[in-house]
Amino acid sequence: GVVGWDHDGCIDSDYVCVAQVSDGHCPSGAYCSLLDTGVYGCVASAKKHHHHYKEHQKMSCPSGQESIGVAGWSSDGCVTSGNVCVAETYGDCPSGAHCEWLDTGVYGCKDGAEESTPWEGCSSNEETIGVVGWDHDGCIDSDHVCVAQVSDGDCPSGAYCSLLDTGVYGCVASSKKLL
Repeated sequence: GVVGWDHDGCIDSDYVCVAQVSDGHCPSGAYCSLLDTGVYGCVASAKKHHHHYKEHQKMSCPSGQESIGVAGWSSDGCVTSGNVCVAETYGDCPSGAHCEWLDTGVYGCKDGAEESTPWEGCSSNEETIGVVGWDHDGCIDSDHVCVAQVSDGDCPSGAYCSLLDTGVYGCVASSKKLL
């Protein structure tokens, strides 16, 4: 992935510009740069020049908040410090953006509301399933899933099958289980 491109670039290298690799290689037409997310990544060379507006502006955020870059935004957003979406941390993003695993191999904030697809993706033989109490979908490979009237159906790891308030069965986060 290259910031500023609407497609991925190709590179033949075992030493790519990503995470903490500040002098790694990038595709032709891109350069290695420290991203606002606090890690290194490839940026379109055209982003260095040809822009008539001021270079990427840092926001001045209220006390207790920090500015953070958001893919698809022309300026930084503000987010409460402490659990920010960056590098290895699936954390918080400014309002109007969501945390996701980026092509660069790290977490970062991206424009738009969170999609209902799972944040880490399911393999081709699995399907997504909603879990009460989780902020993301779970993945399951089963022909006997906990849903509707299936009281003994399967749930993803970390969840169990339970009768929901809606009168049907569904998966609930194990952390919500009443002892």
